[in-house]
Amino acid sequence: MFASPALRAAVAAAAASVFFGGMVFCTRFVIDQTEPLTLAFFRFGIGFVCVAPVLVRHQRPRVQRADWGAIACLGVLLYALMPILVSAGLQFSYASRGALALASQPLFTLLLACWRGEERLTPVKLFGIALAMGGLGLALSEGPPQTSASLVWAGDALLFCAALCIAVYNVYSQPQLQRYPAPVFTALSMGLGALSLAPFTFGVGLAQGWPAFTPSGWAAVLYIGTFGGGIGYALWVWALAHTSPTRVAIFLTLNPLTATLLGGAFLDEPITPRFAVGLLAVLAGIVAVHYPDSGRAD
Repeated sequence: MFASPALRAAVAAAAASVFFGGMVFCTRFVIDQTEPLTLAFFRFGIGFVCVAPVLVRHQRPRVQRADWGAIACLGVLLYALMPILVSAGLQFSYASRGALALASQPLFTLLLACWRGEERLTPVKLFGIALAMGGLGLALSEGPPQTSASLVWAGDALLFCAALCIAVYNVYSQPQLQRYPAPVFTALSMGLGALSLAPFTFGVGLAQGWPAFTPSGWAAVLYIGTFGGGIGYALWVWALAHTSPTRVAIFLTLNPLTATLLGGAFLDEPITPRFAVGLLAVLAGIVAVHYPDSGRAD
């Protein structure tokens, strides 16, 4: 049974989501030692080193000239713009709140897939969307201290934009994943995304000096680049290639569970009853959206 492609895709997506939850925690931990642009470059520069060997060892079809633009745009979207938004958002928001905002990504993925005609928006899915969005509102309504409220809400807005970037990648990468192996597509798009960050990162480095990470900061950066970058996204894109985008996207609900646990244990971030109820509503809503799924078959 474990040999089933759908089951293996589910396991890969679940593992990637747990890694991403740890990445949110590590980003919140280390962001005070650097700035978002540099951290994004480190994340996917290290990540590209992890996945680059497939470009040498993997037997792959020749990339068509017309596909380079799409691969580059998707790479910049997911591996340049999205991490900048995440890092900037987490400068103002809690790790647990940030992960919960990013967990709206399955809803955005479903709506995009429906808009493209790949899914059907049934009454059950409509109920699930309403339940999940209500849960998000409940969890995020736990107001921060008034002196920082506007900054926290600004951070949440940046993180919702990052979730939209992930959803666009989930849906619009499907044509490329039908033509090229998932490891090759991951390496190419990640490499192009990291390359697009390089001029800006070096400009910041020359102007402000390179960040002086503490030993624990370097450990966090290495985790962000390996498990939160190369390994995590290799698993995520492999799952996208073997099942539908919404079935992969639902597993990002493991992200806030991981980040909330780590944030509460190591950063003394509050885990309130209202947050817990809201998170449960999000999980229940996303499950209702996708199970049973009468849309696109795997």
